[in-house]
Amino acid sequence: SKENGHLKLLAILIPILSISYVQYMITVKEKTTKRNRDTVVFTDDGLPIGVTYLLKVLKLEAEFDSLRWFDSVNKKFFEQEQSLMQSNVSSDDNTNKLAIRRLKMYQKEFELLYCSLISARVFF
Repeated sequence: SKENGHLKLLAILIPILSISYVQYMITVKEKTTKRNRDTVVFTDDGLPIGVTYLLKVLKLEAEFDSLRWFDSVNKKFFEQEQSLMQSNVSSDDNTNKLAIRRLKMYQKEFELLYCSLISARVFF
């Protein structure tokens, strides 16, 4: 209906939400690791399940998929990693190693988010 037309834009907000979610997850995991030296398992699937539910109810799955958001994220991470690796060859700098490690951490969290979103589609 016309009064709920703005909800059709939800699909374009998911990339922004996913960036915020990944940053939050990394922050929480880092804080948890600093406090507990033992192995800790942490998961938060509220956003992936909620987003998947809304996409299904609003029939926006195809619109979100057409953004190819996670393909763009993977491409960006690959390009950044290549750039860091090339600059690492020219200098033996711990800063580059730290940047690569952080990049891989973000890449892993985006991968986990992607898998959670895909898995949550089974529920709806």
